[in-house]
Amino acid sequence: MLKTTTEHPIFITLPVLAYFGWLFYQHMIDPVYFSYLDMVNFWIHEFGHVFFIFTGNQFIIAAGGTLMQLMIPFIVIISFLRQRDWFGIAFCFGWLGVNFFYIAIYAWDSIRLDLPLFGLFGKDSIHDWNYMFIEMGVLDYTDSISFGFKIIAIFCMLICLGYGSLLVFNKYFTEGR
Repeated sequence: MLKTTTEHPIFITLPVLAYFGWLFYQHMIDPVYFSYLDMVNFWIHEFGHVFFIFTGNQFIIAAGGTLMQLMIPFIVIISFLRQRDWFGIAFCFGWLGVNFFYIAIYAWDSIRLDLPLFGLFGKDSIHDWNYMFIEMGVLDYTDSISFGFKIIAIFCMLICLGYGSLLVFNKYFTEGR
């Protein structure tokens, strides 16, 4: 087993795993489930638009929200790798999974335009995925692309729950025997 430099007590690791298990379950039974963690991700998403506005490219600005949503967990993964915090990495895969579920919902809505938009530009806000899919000429493939994001979300959640559970099991139930 990889030796970690960061120890997490079981009263933290088990609730974190339970929370991600709950989120995974909710996303599987409700295709448009929105959690408290999604609110954090939403603000990261909005910051991404502002961050990429300096490019002056409308496509990059529209994609910037989603890019930032994915970049932040990857940056945190790199930080956890440097700290050799394996449970932190498992946590980040859960965070990525939740982000990909959100992205799947938003992409799925690109042809339907049912979700309420909140943007920094008020009523002039655009639906990011509708704009990007039209620009790329793939609006007719919305359902397939959204399904692909959902598969990535499921994969990330399984890594989080599987690897996180393995770490907890090894730490608290097999070490010292």
